[in-house]
Amino acid sequence: MEVGIRINSAFSDFYSDDILQISKLSSNHSHINIFLLKISYSTDIVKTVKEIVSNKIQNFEIIPIIESIQGMNNLSSILSNNTQYISKVAFGHCDFNYDCNYFPFHHQDSEEYWNWVKNLIDKCGNEITFLNSPYLNLNDDDYLVRILSGLKKATNKSGQITLSLRQSKVCSLFNQQDYELSNKLESRAREEEVHQFALYLINSFEQYKIDGKNFAIIPDIKKLISPQEYAKAKEIVMEKHAIKN
Repeated sequence: MEVGIRINSAFSDFYSDDILQISKLSSNHSHINIFLLKISYSTDIVKTVKEIVSNKIQNFEIIPIIESIQGMNNLSSILSNNTQYISKVAFGHCDFNYDCNYFPFHHQDSEEYWNWVKNLIDKCGNEITFLNSPYLNLNDDDYLVRILSGLKKATNKSGQITLSLRQSKVCSLFNQQDYELSNKLESRAREEEVHQFALYLINSFEQYKIDGKNFAIIPDIKKLISPQEYAKAKEIVMEKHAIKN
């Protein structure tokens, strides 16, 4: 049985308990893929492997999630120093946008996003499978297919992280047609437009936040708003308010 589990950061208070709980689930009949977020250095992997082994988890591999400038820059060394534990690398574009201090965020309709993907794929080489960051428009099947087509053209070793059963079905039914990515790429807005968009995003997040979760989903268009983009929007509004005062 193949199992994928995303755990908390190695610097989180919940990290050790996450691995302890995984040890109770593991068996000789399951292969556990441990998604480890905010990986920046090779030592992050070494620390996790030691913790896993000390909890007697045997049949596992690590999937580092690259979500920072440091992680992007250090990916080659992260992979070369941990070859026996890593066969896949995931991308977390919301945290990466936040770390780069971008607003609005670059999503999959942005040329800059695909420059990041190309950089990561180049560093993964022919041996490592690249797992693309989630697409936040949950019901936009057509553009998800375009994204899958773009991945297929970029590398023959790729996968797509999904956020819903519907997205998983689209990936499963992807029929290898030769779709082109949309030419309507995101343009960087003027300062006032950015401020207005930030206000819209803050209001939408606070209105539609899911109870017990740290994200929101705008119901009519089924678009997910990440906590990272919400936090950056609040920073933008606070900065403008401070300048006015």
